[in-house]
Amino acid sequence: MIKVVSPSNIAIVKYWGKHGRQLPRNASVSFTLSNAVSETTMSFNPKSGIKRNIYFTLDGIEKASFADKIDRYFDSITDYMPFLADYDFNFESHNTFPLFRHCILGIRDVGCCHGHL
Repeated sequence: MIKVVSPSNIAIVKYWGKHGRQLPRNASVSFTLSNAVSETTMSFNPKSGIKRNIYFTLDGIEKASFADKIDRYFDSITDYMPFLADYDFNFESHNTFPLFRHCILGIRDVGCCHGHL
C-alpha cells in the first residue's frame, strides 16, 4: 500500500493544451493551499482475471470515470512499465476540504468557501 498527501493547487492562469505524455504546452500561474490536501491510498494485488481492474473512490463514493482515466494512462505507459498490466489497483482518495468542492459552481460562490480554506 502506498499513501500520498498532496496540497491543492489552484490555477489563476491555466496552461492550454498538452503534448507528449501529459506535458503542458505553456506555463501557468497558480497557488498552493497547504492546509487543503488530498490524501490518496493505492493498493494493488496480482490481477484476478484477464483484464486489469481499477477502482477509485473519492470520499467513499465510487468514481468510475476516474478509474477509466487511470486505466487509459496506465495503458499509455505500459511500454516502459509493463508490470502495470499484471495487477489490479484500488485507489481511495479523501479531500480535507469537503465544503469547497460543493461550491465550485461559479465565481459568485467562492465566498461560501472562503471560511473553509
